Amino acid sequence: MLEDVIDPKSEREPWSGLLANAVPRDHIVQLYQDQQFLNRAVCRFAAAAIVNGEGVILVPTVAHWDAFRPRLEDEGVDVKAAESRGQLTIVDADDLLPTFMRDAMPDSPVFLGLAADVVSRAKGEGRYTKVRWWGEMVNILWERGEVAASMALEDLFDELAHKQDIAIFCSFLMDNFNGD
Repeated sequence: MLEDVIDPKSEREPWSGLLANAVPRDHIVQLYQDQQFLNRAVCRFAAAAIVNGEGVILVPTVAHWDAFRPRLEDEGVDVKAAESRGQLTIVDADDLLPTFMRDAMPDSPVFLGLAADVVSRAKGEGRYTKVRWWGEMVNILWERGEVAASMALEDLFDELAHKQDIAIFCSFLMDNFNGD
């Protein structure tokens, strides 16, 4: 099953190959409407990183991690083993977000410093030279109506991808019935 994760020909979803083959400095943005679509995309991105011997950082809410974990395991990823060898880093989005917010905006030096520390740990003292990061903190801000903060954080992630030479993947909930 894990082979299917990184083989885009095995999927009918054209974005599959993009997620499976993400490279440093990629900044992929996904709009989604339902949990199952989000699960498939994030797990494709993460499982491919693990299969490719890369480090992967996931920054979900607890609810989303609870949905991702069983899907990763169903696809053949030994989540506990990946975490214990340092290849998979899970950081709670709701815990991390307030650590770098100042006056309702992300503090650039604080964010970049914290993120650099997370990336450094994910590289596992050189064991994982390539690292991927998926997170939803930008979406959390967006859903709260903190649009300026959300866009500023998205820009910081782009800067992070270039400074740390990592692949970034962000997901936004899209409501077709909301005109905004």
